[in-house]
Amino acid sequence: MGRKNIRMQKPLKGYQRKLQKKRESKVFEDPKLALFLRGGKTSETIVEVMRDLARVKKPFSRMLARRNEIRPMEAGGEASLEFLCNKNDAALFAVGSHSKKRPNNLVLGRVFDEKALDILELGVEDFVGIDEAARHLPRGMGTMRVGSKPLLVFNGDQWEHGGEVMLRLRNLLLDFFSGADCKTVAMSGFDHVIMCTAVGKDAALAANPVNGAGPSGISLETGLGQRVKLRHYHVELSRDRSQLATAAPKVELQPLGCSMDLVVRRSRIAPIELWRASLRQAKQARPRKIKNISRDDMGNKRGRVHLQKQNLDNLQVKKMKALGNSRTKAAEAAAAAGEEPAAKRVR
Repeated sequence: MGRKNIRMQKPLKGYQRKLQKKRESKVFEDPKLALFLRGGKTSETIVEVMRDLARVKKPFSRMLARRNEIRPMEAGGEASLEFLCNKNDAALFAVGSHSKKRPNNLVLGRVFDEKALDILELGVEDFVGIDEAARHLPRGMGTMRVGSKPLLVFNGDQWEHGGEVMLRLRNLLLDFFSGADCKTVAMSGFDHVIMCTAVGKDAALAANPVNGAGPSGISLETGLGQRVKLRHYHVELSRDRSQLATAAPKVELQPLGCSMDLVVRRSRIAPIELWRASLRQAKQARPRKIKNISRDDMGNKRGRVHLQKQNLDNLQVKKMKALGNSRTKAAEAAAAAGEEPAAKRVR
């Protein structure tokens, strides 16, 4: 092959090299950015929902004002969504739309390896915005620090027994609101908490499904109609004068807004092979194994101690006089003194 037939790749420019290096896979990933998109038709409610979610997620959020004809639940409808996520370097996305068939529709999902991983379609009901809730709070309360990590609380056994969709939804909500990873967090840094309560299936939606069948890869029955009550509270820490400085403070919760009911309408979850591939970690990111030390699900360290063989013959224990054998002890004492034991009494 001649030299003229060899295709030489042109070197990238400086800003292109920086951008390419920034988007390369890393051992310790950066905080995930959430991209908020408007569908072809939206309502004021769904737009306010996305604005409040972007405020809670800030600074790891970006909201685009232009409308996009995106239908991620249809076959091939995720192509434009994946393009926008890759362009903005976003691993999470939220698409809001509104129609007569699906009013106040919110689609949450995430991207792995430039492909859509999990997509969940949720209906928004009983929404209370942050600005509306702030009117009923005392002055000085109801403020969130930018970038503060919320406490996430999941209530209800439906998270465990509601099927694969509920497990993925819980994992997606954790991924969505977790923020940046921190080794240590001060107690005063927790200023808001998000409570997600699974209350079971919505009877009306479960009996009247929106769709009867869908494209391949979309599950329409498992988890359909599950209702999740998402509540957002402001955390107020206070101490009485009688309490010590080291004592745990008193916690008061005030409604902060961005509260709503989410009803699962449709789901498109990734196959198990792709799901396992997304959970792989580099060897450098895995915690180093230490002999006889392990950690539980909450991160608490547990150690195993191996003791040598102990001699329990000389262990001092409390013995009752009635349970002791006086004749045996008397014989042992006489033998030690060199005397003959007393003769056995014959009755």
